[in-house]
Amino acid sequence: MDENGAYEVTATTAYLPANVFWSWTAPVPTDFFAQNISGVFPVEDGFLATDGPEGRFLFIDGNNDIGWEYINPVNNGGPVAQGSTIASNSTFRCEHYAADFPGFAGHDLAPGDEIELDPIVPSLCVTTSIGHINEEGHPELVEGYPNPANDHFTITGTSIAAVELLDVNGRSTSLPISVQGDRCTVDVSKLAAGIYNVRVRSTDGTRTITRLLLAR
Repeated sequence: MDENGAYEVTATTAYLPANVFWSWTAPVPTDFFAQNISGVFPVEDGFLATDGPEGRFLFIDGNNDIGWEYINPVNNGGPVAQGSTIASNSTFRCEHYAADFPGFAGHDLAPGDEIELDPIVPSLCVTTSIGHINEEGHPELVEGYPNPANDHFTITGTSIAAVELLDVNGRSTSLPISVQGDRCTVDVSKLAAGIYNVRVRSTDGTRTITRLLLAR
């Protein structure tokens, strides 16, 4: 790129850059792929990636783990019901603006109501902020993504021995898991949509609880 921000492309060379300085593959490689639009931007210690055709935004942290994921809940018919499966919600690109971006000056940036129709009660903005706690009520280092999930849910940050999901009525379902090091993939494709508590038991007997939304 020259000083004017332009690439010089000749008839005998490919588009630049010639070398890739960062790349990322999803735990299930076919879960993150886009043939057009989309984009990736460096943000803080990671990258903000857009899967444009699927309307998905992910923050990949410095450890190449998914820090958070958001799905655009609006299509050409307007917002959809929270937790429902959405289609035709493609997004050209998601960009990051720092908190001191001049365009924010003079505007109230306090969070408002949910964008989606028929928001789930209690609000996911509250339930997803409770973090991960062990059964003694203490914080525990465990990460789960994507959330909301569809067919698979991945847990990282601890040595997993077993995973159990509890629905809103307290009914328990033990699920088969695939463990690779500190990463555990759980197949939730046969479960009904809804909010679940995820109970994780590690190899040392520690039990950790987090919350998961399954969307269909």
